[in-house]
Amino acid sequence: MAQILDEEFIEAVVMERMELCYSRCAGRKSPERKSEYDKIEKAYQEAISSLSEKDKNAISKYVDSMFDNFSEEIDFFYRAGIRDGYNLYRKIMEIQGTEAEK
Repeated sequence: MAQILDEEFIEAVVMERMELCYSRCAGRKSPERKSEYDKIEKAYQEAISSLSEKDKNAISKYVDSMFDNFSEEIDFFYRAGIRDGYNLYRKIMEIQGTEAEK
């Protein structure tokens, strides 16, 4: 039961932190970076518009797959970091409790 609560807590912390970081990141993009992204997006749209529907679907599935894999990896490492930090915190609290008893 406690394990489920730990996992729910970690899930909530991860989601909250990701939302906070995303909002900070979106506000930090320089006009040059945004302009470069817009150019790349425009070139991508031009390139993909010349493809057949079959090729567009293949490219779209490939890009979606790349993003999904990348997202899963980021999520895994972020959760592992949160879990490690939480376990370290609990261990420190345990040690401090032991030290206080001495």
